[in-house]
Amino acid sequence: GDTVRIFYRAAPYAGKFMLSGVGTAAAPIRVCGVRGPAGQRPVVEGRDAVSRRGLAYGHPLHESRSLVVIKPLASSPTAWTDVPAHLQIDGLELRGAQPDHTFTDSHGVVQRYAAFGACVWIERGHHISLVDNHIHDCSNGVFSKSTDDGDFAVTRDLRIAHNQIEGNG
Repeated sequence: GDTVRIFYRAAPYAGKFMLSGVGTAAAPIRVCGVRGPAGQRPVVEGRDAVSRRGLAYGHPLHESRSLVVIKPLASSPTAWTDVPAHLQIDGLELRGAQPDHTFTDSHGVVQRYAAFGACVWIERGHHISLVDNHIHDCSNGVFSKSTDDGDFAVTRDLRIAHNQIEGNG
């Protein structure tokens, strides 16, 4: 049931993030924007963004494909079957995760974004909500993956509501 609030400021936040936790229906894990005085959303910028040093993304593609990724932590002993769940991202402007831009990865190396990626990449998860965001200037706006490896590998109950998704691809 944790909530992370990202407050509006004139300068964009140049940081990538990953959600790997498990909330509950009554207490989801939220990353939410707090609007500025004129209603401006806080901006999370992919261009020149920096990943948290040492974050356990796992395969390098998981890091190069997105500004925001929802997936299990690769360092978890049960990472293969872990399922992030009851997550919500709302009130943000997410932009700039596309191959013309670079970022600094979790090892401190400057990389280009992969050609096939998204502002929000959902590797797997259950009960995920993306609400009231402006998502643009990425290879794809939102990408959700499921495989036939078992229930844990199927993204389900994905709610995308009241977003402005434009200028991707």
